[in-house]
Amino acid sequence: MNGTLQILVVDDHAIVREGVVGILVEAARPWSIAQAAGGDDALVELGTRRTHLIVTDMSMPGLCGLDLIRRLHVGWPDLRILVLSMHADVVLATRAFQAGAHGYLTKDHAGSELVDAVLRVAGGDNYMARDIAEHATASAVGKSWGGANASTPRAAARAARGEGRQSAGRGFS
Repeated sequence: MNGTLQILVVDDHAIVREGVVGILVEAARPWSIAQAAGGDDALVELGTRRTHLIVTDMSMPGLCGLDLIRRLHVGWPDLRILVLSMHADVVLATRAFQAGAHGYLTKDHAGSELVDAVLRVAGGDNYMARDIAEHATASAVGKSWGGANASTPRAAARAARGEGRQSAGRGFS
């Protein structure tokens, strides 16, 4: 992308928004960054400001991340969407991509991956956080997470907490 990249950071926690802005500013790239405190605020901001890329949380009060992504995908089809979430969950990442997101990054790895993710998504590529990609790849090739009883990241988390196979027979919807 030539010129200044217009970015909108959407998160209901000011400290997270400020942290994201700080990381981006420190990268010293040609971008202009605005902030919104939630999905509804983002829609208002998009009505008043040209935006190329939105970095959005998934878990927000009001208009949640998935609903926001769906609305953005329909109302602003050229807008690039990068999810920044605390959820290291393959299923949620898949739902975000299906709703229209172009990237998914976990907050645990935002410090090390954020600038690369923003540049790649803004440049037209898709981006998935390394930890999510590793989980998805392992699941696709049939490797387990945390032993024989942990075939998904969620099951691995349960196994790590010592919860065993409590959810046997329950699928994801």
